[in-house]
Amino acid sequence: MVKIDFEEIEKDVLDILKRYIAIPSYTNTKSERLVEQFLMSYCKTQPYYQANPDYYGLYKIENDPHNRRVFWNMVKGTGNETIVFIHHSDIVEIDDYGRFKSDAFNPEPLIGKLRQIKETFDEEIKTDLDSGDYIFGRGTADMKGGGAIQLALMKQYAKAENFKGNIVLIAVPDEENLSAGMRGGVKLLNTLKEIYGFDYKLMINSEPHRREDKAKGAFYEGSIGKLMSFVYVRGVLAHAGNVLDGFNPVNLMSEIVRRTEINMELADSLDDEVTVPPTWLYMKDSKSFYDVSLPLSMYGCLSVLTLSNTPKDILLKLEKICIDSFENVLETMKKNYEVYSRYQSKPMNYKVKVKDFYGIYTEAKNLYGDSFEIAYNEKLSQLKTGFASGELTILDANFELVDFVIGYIPSEPTVVYGLMPPYYPHVSNKLFENSDPKITALNNLINEFTVANFGEQYNKVNFFPGISDLSYTNVINADETKKALKDAMPLFETLYDVPIEDIKEIAMPCVNIGPWGKDLHKLTERVYKVDLLNRTPRLIDHVLQNILG
Repeated sequence: MVKIDFEEIEKDVLDILKRYIAIPSYTNTKSERLVEQFLMSYCKTQPYYQANPDYYGLYKIENDPHNRRVFWNMVKGTGNETIVFIHHSDIVEIDDYGRFKSDAFNPEPLIGKLRQIKETFDEEIKTDLDSGDYIFGRGTADMKGGGAIQLALMKQYAKAENFKGNIVLIAVPDEENLSAGMRGGVKLLNTLKEIYGFDYKLMINSEPHRREDKAKGAFYEGSIGKLMSFVYVRGVLAHAGNVLDGFNPVNLMSEIVRRTEINMELADSLDDEVTVPPTWLYMKDSKSFYDVSLPLSMYGCLSVLTLSNTPKDILLKLEKICIDSFENVLETMKKNYEVYSRYQSKPMNYKVKVKDFYGIYTEAKNLYGDSFEIAYNEKLSQLKTGFASGELTILDANFELVDFVIGYIPSEPTVVYGLMPPYYPHVSNKLFENSDPKITALNNLINEFTVANFGEQYNKVNFFPGISDLSYTNVINADETKKALKDAMPLFETLYDVPIEDIKEIAMPCVNIGPWGKDLHKLTERVYKVDLLNRTPRLIDHVLQNILG
């Protein structure tokens, strides 16, 4: 057993956290690179890494628009069994802090200012402000608190003699956006595995946990999945005064939205856990200014969470909804055309046409052959350049490419559906094949310890309910998933990738053990001091030593 100085850890966690949260590492910006400098400097001051300079570094994320890198360090013991620590180092913006922005990263003056306006808060926040039991500030809970715990534990293990096993820590950018950091981190972990022969036993993330009951903690043996599906509706242009000569895509899109928004048939459940139903996060027509013509097209993206459904499952359901919606709209239009024809003859010849992205790509290729493929590759290159320069978002690029391809096929009402970044696979240890008995016994291991040492029970949850980087520890039905992404995601393997082959190589069980946090992404974001400084470091250490023991 490795002896850990928890009094020293308490001081180190607080010191690291104060310095860590002072860094304005806003997600999807170049400011995230400030974390790289901080963590590299941190390691350079430690004797272990002075003696082993090859045991820490930065790993470049391929094709990253901000040239970000994944920080990593490791403690090398004996044998191949390895625990992986991960945490994300990016934060969301601080606009909600208003006139307190200057102290958003400075907990001590911030709590004083929040107390000045505490009457504007609910009773729970007022109580927490007065208690002194919480550290307030952006990133304290989500998730530099967890990162500080991991770094402090690494420092302790670096002092250990005859340590059996290995620990690798990676701090990743971009979790709040497209998880570019973790997708690069998977490749880094595979590289380290090849170099050192690591046998990855468990990945530990330290996102904050939520509590329904103050006396009961929680840990998560997996993470919820997320698909971002899109729908693009192409109509037929016409003057509003001659609307029956055209096809308004808003009409059909509205029907699709109505049939999908918070539709529990598109939600997912497993045992006693269920996802929230899907919701539309973006919607736009193709007009850049007002005129009296119908829009030519309309498009949007729908967020769908998963516990067991694969991309193929969701796409099949979405296809049926699009077809049913199209049929219903045409039926309604037909009835209205018949009424109008009592005054003026007006035939309607529209037909249902619903295809995934691969379907319209294939149609265009069959019609125009090599000339289309050359133009398509040139378009991809332009989009890649625009994305790298920051002129285009991933969303802009997705719909520009769909619009480009559909311009090559016959002009008729068409629905195109598919997937767009990001994609997060759902993972859970209960879905992991051939689990180590130590992993299946995690619930007992954790609760025996927390009850004995903290007087608290910790509830086991199969899926972390917020999106997390743990999604990239494993992919269920990997080959089917990769095919679905290739067929339905226009930007897959160009502007965006999920390193499925690397994930298969490093696949491991996972657990999220983090401090109690509240109001993530809000003005009153805070982390519970007792968890941060005492309980969570002890719990992670207990799990680590038992898995490697």
